[in-house]
Amino acid sequence: MSVYDDILKELRKNGVLDLMEYRKLSRKEIDDLGDDIRYWCTYGDGKLEKLGKDKKTK
Repeated sequence: MSVYDDILKELRKNGVLDLMEYRKLSRKEIDDLGDDIRYWCTYGDGKLEKLGKDKKTK
């Protein structure tokens, strides 16, 4: 499992982002994580289990 997947799993589990783990991500993974968090904040209804789920494309 990748660091990115571990971070998403931890976020879904308890809503905490470990900054020491975050530092291990590549620039692309940081961008993707930011996109996932923004999408979740907008469309996730505050449900942690929806964080990082596939986005519907139009």
